Amino acid sequence: MYGVKMPRLGTDDAVKSIHPLPPLAEQHRIVAKIDQLMALCDQLEQQIDPTANKQSILLNSVMAMI
Repeated sequence: MYGVKMPRLGTDDAVKSIHPLPPLAEQHRIVAKIDQLMALCDQLEQQIDPTANKQSILLNSVMAMI
């Protein structure tokens, strides 16, 4: 480790370090869950735009009445 204010990990040390990985079956389970959650995020994102548009229209209508 080296650095001025904070310790840093050099490339050589990073290459030499051990990075444990979960078993392959667990990796597949993790990826499947992430895919499922990303699909849900995509669905929610598609719902946000129309809802935000409706809110803008409603706000403009209310403000026009004032």
